[in-house]
Amino acid sequence: MERSETEKAYMAGFMDGEGCIVIYGHGGTRTSLRVILANTDKAVLETLQGVWGGSLSTKTPQKETWKAVSVLEWATQEAAALLQEIQPYIIVKRRQVVVALEFQRVVNPMEHRTKTIPKVVEAYRQALKAAMHRLNKKGVPLAVPAT
Repeated sequence: MERSETEKAYMAGFMDGEGCIVIYGHGGTRTSLRVILANTDKAVLETLQGVWGGSLSTKTPQKETWKAVSVLEWATQEAAALLQEIQPYIIVKRRQVVVALEFQRVVNPMEHRTKTIPKVVEAYRQALKAAMHRLNKKGVPLAVPAT
């Protein structure tokens, strides 16, 4: 599906303000890239899902006075494809996008479902995961590991 430059720029702005780019897992094929948008306005996430796909869910509020939060999520290759497409427009999360795309480029977990990921590759993926964790912390982000 061909998306307009306006759609890409809108998604990048939404991602910069409301998004989260994370690397989940504990190593090996269980470590994966996730891109997450959360918002109390489910309609805007439904609109984004219509353009960008992803999996939409709604979480029950923890307190009676709170609004329900909807979550739109992409995983692994789908997440990387989305980030690749909006990368030129990302401002705030530019470093996270670079780390995420490098993480996904290093090895496709599907290639290693029945094989062991080489130790050097796994160590690099874990370094990228740690870099993403630092970038997502509040404050000044630290350097990203070199390739």
